[in-house]
Amino acid sequence: MSNINKYDTRDKYNIKDKKVNIYNRVVEAPDYQEQYKKALSQIWAYTRQLSESLIVSQRIALAQEHILEERIFILNQHEEIKEGNLIEYKGNFYQITRVTTRDDYNTDMIAYVSRYEISENEIIEEETGEE
Repeated sequence: MSNINKYDTRDKYNIKDKKVNIYNRVVEAPDYQEQYKKALSQIWAYTRQLSESLIVSQRIALAQEHILEERIFILNQHEEIKEGNLIEYKGNFYQITRVTTRDDYNTDMIAYVSRYEISENEIIEEETGEE
């Protein structure tokens, strides 16, 4: 049995005590540059950094040398939590590399993320409606 998912359901009760923002990936024509727009603001999450031994076993199991998942976020079920979107936590951005669910499929989603260096022109500011 693989060790790849043993850390996401080990704790039965994970207290969601951290606030995060979710950004949707938007691809704009004509140059098809990826940009991100805030979709969910200040939602509760549980987060934990992955240990080095789990990161290594995960890379071996998935055979993904170019993706380094370093943290998980456990959030309530929502359609905006999907691969490619960003999570902002404590001023740092993380790109969601994969998403799994708990056994019941209705409450928690586990987002595996890797650090993402973002530039200012990648964030689309929200329109306030004022002129």
